[in-house]
Amino acid sequence: MKHDKDVEDKTNKPKPIRYYSLFRYSTCVDYLLVAIGIVAAAVCGVVLPVFGSLFAMMNQAIVQMGARQHATNSSNNSAANDTGVGYISDDAFERIWKTYVIGIFVASACMWILGYIYTVALNVAAERQVLRIRTLFLQSLLRQDMSWYDSYQTGEFANRSIEDLNKLQEGIGSKLGIFINYLFTFILCVLNSLIHGWKLTLVMLSLTPITIISTAIVSRVEAALAESDIKANGKSGGIAQEVLTAIRTVVAFGGEQKEIIRYDDNLKDITKTGIKLGLTVALGGSVMWFINMATNSLAFSYGSKLVVDGRSEEHPEYTVESMITVFTNTMVGAMYMGQSFLYLDAFVQARASADAVYRIIDREPLIDSCSCEIGRAHV
Repeated sequence: MKHDKDVEDKTNKPKPIRYYSLFRYSTCVDYLLVAIGIVAAAVCGVVLPVFGSLFAMMNQAIVQMGARQHATNSSNNSAANDTGVGYISDDAFERIWKTYVIGIFVASACMWILGYIYTVALNVAAERQVLRIRTLFLQSLLRQDMSWYDSYQTGEFANRSIEDLNKLQEGIGSKLGIFINYLFTFILCVLNSLIHGWKLTLVMLSLTPITIISTAIVSRVEAALAESDIKANGKSGGIAQEVLTAIRTVVAFGGEQKEIIRYDDNLKDITKTGIKLGLTVALGGSVMWFINMATNSLAFSYGSKLVVDGRSEEHPEYTVESMITVFTNTMVGAMYMGQSFLYLDAFVQARASADAVYRIIDREPLIDSCSCEIGRAHV
């Protein structure tokens, strides 16, 4: 029937799945766990900027102590203090290194506790949701009509219930918390850098547009390749399951070589897609490392110039502490921003996997085997 065919074609068309749609089967408890995980991950992003500030403070104290020792050993104290970094007393140096040690210990403990909280909360929420989705997926499969099954490979549904839902679970689990943690770390590091030295920060961030553009291109290519990889893996799993289920029939008719060739042809497509995906990820990582090294060169050259230019001023705008603060925070922020983009691949695969699973869950069969109305069909 034409109407039935139109309905079937419309049902099989892929629908775009937005990220928040992955949580469509969540309960209030799941939303609470996700909220706790997101907040803990965001607060965890405060720790690394604190690390950067403490590290810069300790470096400033070490430089000042070295300048004092140099002045003590020199016969010309005025020439020895030409660096303009100033001196520091033993008591002040002791207070600074104790503050540094205690601050690092407290920050590390907070990072460990918050990391544990958001990892557990998001993984538990993801496990609860995927368990619910697996149940609905199986219920939807059991109520479909036989004509619909003929359009799929025998083992494709088993493959979807394992691989696709595992990818969905990864996309809404701890990787979500890690992504938020990295994102907030980048934002707070950049803000801290702008407060301590906006000139050097802007110079170091001059290559950021290149990072954003290259990452956007790589992510788009990865999305297309990930979708192709999911389809190819589902098809190969269906072929293997079909052959193993009917292995006696295959052997009886001597079809082993034919099935091997059919499976091998499908593996070639998977191999090509995997190679392209790996090359794309490698290219994205190479670009990020190039930008990081170029940023290092700019930071050390321009930062040293700012410190030297301001050493004759009574209150210099840039000191060793401010330069190290800007350099450390900007570099850590840029590194975490680059690493956060790597997790976009997991979110893309989760959305692509959810698309296939949700379409099966939402499908209304032409003949509902679980319907209470006997002899009625959805037309």
